Amino acid sequence: MSGQLFRIPVNPDGSAGTLMRIETSVPLNRPDGLRTVGPQTLIQAEAQGRVTELTVKGNRAEVRVLQEGLTAASGVTVVGSTAFVLIERAKAVAVPYRPQ
Repeated sequence: MSGQLFRIPVNPDGSAGTLMRIETSVPLNRPDGLRTVGPQTLIQAEAQGRVTELTVKGNRAEVRVLQEGLTAASGVTVVGSTAFVLIERAKAVAVPYRPQ
């Protein structure tokens, strides 16, 4: 199940529903760090070397590539309009980020 995204809906009684796979508009490449940046939006570092924004609507996620060419990206956090991406497990790179 590597490189896939799932959601678990909540049933009306509060119990967990059935595991649902979220289809992505672009394949995910070794996803690692994942953070929420809005009610339906996630930002993700991919160890393959990119940072992406995922906008989830139901069982589908639109993927927007924010930057590529980042060596071993493993974590990301957003501060204001900047995404700080951990690369090579030791350095941070600032990537401009404007939610759509």
